[in-house]
Amino acid sequence: MGGRGAWIRDNGCTLRTEWHTDNETRRVVFCRYPVTPRLSPFEQTTLAAFAEVVRRRFGARLAALELFGSRARGEGRDDSDLDLLVSIRGLSRTERHQVIDDAADLTLETGLVLSPLVVDADTFGAELPLAKEIERDGVPL
Repeated sequence: MGGRGAWIRDNGCTLRTEWHTDNETRRVVFCRYPVTPRLSPFEQTTLAAFAEVVRRRFGARLAALELFGSRARGEGRDDSDLDLLVSIRGLSRTERHQVIDDAADLTLETGLVLSPLVVDADTFGAELPLAKEIERDGVPL
């Protein structure tokens, strides 16, 4: 019945499409309109500061920086952590720890809990359930 599938964004809707085995017919199996995360100005400023630190450090090697999880879906509470995907090409162990330390520093300064998932863009598996969730719900920063 179904063949290869893809997530695409079309007219503000995130669509999960699936090609049938004839490779000519595609059907929508999932449609989700994006939810604007409910973030306070303070949270937005803190995320912008974190994003600036990461962008300055990694430049063009930064493949993705996204808010995901309950806060990205608009389901989080005020005390929910802010889950962040930080995907970097050619990431070293030392660099991973630097990003985690940057998030911890901001957490201590602001009281907002930043929870970065720091991955190597070249090896993070798109087939993983978490990767699929981030692809579906992630909000680029």
